[in-house]
Amino acid sequence: MDDPAPLRITLSRGTADAVNRTFIGWFFAFAILFAGAAFYRPAIQAFAVGFPLYLVLWKLRLRRARSGWTLVVTQEHLVLEAPDGRRSVLRNQTAKIRIDPKGAAEGRAAFEVIDLSGGSALRQELARSELDRLIAALRDKEWTLEERASG
Repeated sequence: MDDPAPLRITLSRGTADAVNRTFIGWFFAFAILFAGAAFYRPAIQAFAVGFPLYLVLWKLRLRRARSGWTLVVTQEHLVLEAPDGRRSVLRNQTAKIRIDPKGAAEGRAAFEVIDLSGGSALRQELARSELDRLIAALRDKEWTLEERASG
């Protein structure tokens, strides 16, 4: 069967923005505590060591956070193009696609491709606001979906 044009879905920046917002919030709390510790000399030493460690942790978390991805949906395969690489899943190796609105962090949903052995061939988090577009694309190309209740 000749496959019509693939559907290309570019989704949000992923978790990078959320990680950055969280760490900036903790940064200001850390700065306020550091200012308070300035009045008590031994505490300054602890903060002087803790602050660089905090920045290193922040950088590592941002590096691991997903910064956006594109899903290409055709009749025969799914291709996920993400900053950490490109992964492809063939339809004949897929049992179903599970979409779980509560399977991820707050305000996010989990998208998971289950292979024939029941394992996870592909897993990605996305904003709940992007679910409708993803589900419509998968249904348009006749992929088997398992949607879990969001309530």
